[in-house]
Amino acid sequence: MGVSPNRITLLRDADRDGVAETREAFLEGLSQPFGMALLGDTFYVGNTDGVVAFAYATGATRITAPGRKLTEFKPGGHWTRSLLPSPDGSKLYIGVGSLSNIGDNGMEAEEGRACIYELDLASGKSRIFAGGLRNPVGLAWEPQTGVLWTVVNERDGLGDETPPDYLTSVRDGGFYGWPYCYWGKTVDDRVPQDAALVATIGDWSIDLAAHTIQNPASGTVPADSSPPRLTPTEWRILEILLRRPGQLVSSAQLLSGVWGPGFQERTNYLRFHMTRLRRKLEENPSRPRHLLTEPGMGYRYQP
Repeated sequence: MGVSPNRITLLRDADRDGVAETREAFLEGLSQPFGMALLGDTFYVGNTDGVVAFAYATGATRITAPGRKLTEFKPGGHWTRSLLPSPDGSKLYIGVGSLSNIGDNGMEAEEGRACIYELDLASGKSRIFAGGLRNPVGLAWEPQTGVLWTVVNERDGLGDETPPDYLTSVRDGGFYGWPYCYWGKTVDDRVPQDAALVATIGDWSIDLAAHTIQNPASGTVPADSSPPRLTPTEWRILEILLRRPGQLVSSAQLLSGVWGPGFQERTNYLRFHMTRLRRKLEENPSRPRHLLTEPGMGYRYQP
């Protein structure tokens, strides 16, 4: 890979004939810029080491004023930082790729990477929206449901087409497998598995990375007891709850994370699916010990 010129170039095609009449340096002194977003009079740039905001005037052909750095990201490795504004313009979503192929330098080096961040522009606070995404480059909103989607560049070293890069919807709190597994439930045996990604409900051990359920005592499901089979929706609900052990997750958070921001009032959806999850996983579904309801507030996973 060559050296980045660290600038954004402006091309202007005034007569719209497909040929730019002017070419100017719009913004210089950047750090491997990739993603761009214009919201009102602010121009946002996804540098490899963070998001920077610049004041912008309509029609300007050059920005020379210094910007404000809003986030810090680790540079190196997968360097691109895609930017996508939320539909209401209040947040930015940023794709941050991994440092290495499969956590080759240890998972401590990968902290804060292989994920999509959500940046609240009013408060300046950012958080990891979803993880386990090796290199999420393209970001877009599905126009009917309002759900976030991304295209992910998958791992190397297993063959030319194994695993394939993929397009996926992205849910708040979701984990998509990297580096532990790929293509759904396929465990990458080159990677040491993380016990923290395994939770227990009653007699069942639930592996969030591999999306598998087994008997924790023997490591295999007894012949007379098949593991529960969860639907994609049930897995999404379970993942959000199990990644916040002991914490209250509001109904609005769950509905938005599983179905999208336009479904925050559909609490009947949650009641239906939580009842099904308890029947499948709890020893006594009518008196659950692990998947708890906090009346009027939300739900909690109690280990």
